[in-house]
Amino acid sequence: MAEKITPAEIAAERAESARDPVTIVAISIVAFAIANLLHEGAGHGGACMLAGGHAKVLSTVHFECSLDSRFVSAGGTLVNLVAGFVCWFALRFVRQGSGHLRYFLWLLMTINLLSAGGYFMFSGVGNFGDWADVIHGFPPALLWRCGLTVLGVVSYVFVVWLALL
Repeated sequence: MAEKITPAEIAAERAESARDPVTIVAISIVAFAIANLLHEGAGHGGACMLAGGHAKVLSTVHFECSLDSRFVSAGGTLVNLVAGFVCWFALRFVRQGSGHLRYFLWLLMTINLLSAGGYFMFSGVGNFGDWADVIHGFPPALLWRCGLTVLGVVSYVFVVWLALL
């Protein structure tokens, strides 16, 4: 005769599997890879295609379009913002969903939104990268760079707050 499993044993087994390090690492790798593909491929690549250009180079850290345009430069960050808020919205609907799905959505949201905010800050401080290309030639340059930096810091703080809710 088979032994009956108590509800407490089932809960303990679920808690154990929810903390499985291999699963957590696998979910994290997939979330980071998706965020990167969204930024470079869907963002820059999609903007390039919409602008009538053709992809010349696509890697994990770079996309090169046959056209130089502010829209193509902004595309990666814009897609990260949209994807991050779509994940935030999806989290509202899976409150009772699996812990793995919630972790994946939370992590994908956080990565996308922090990447967007970080890009504003990075381009403002360093004066290179996607958003430095977007604001190139807008006078006064220092004011635009300061604005990007402030936008980056404020958005970073907001995303950290949102991720901790």
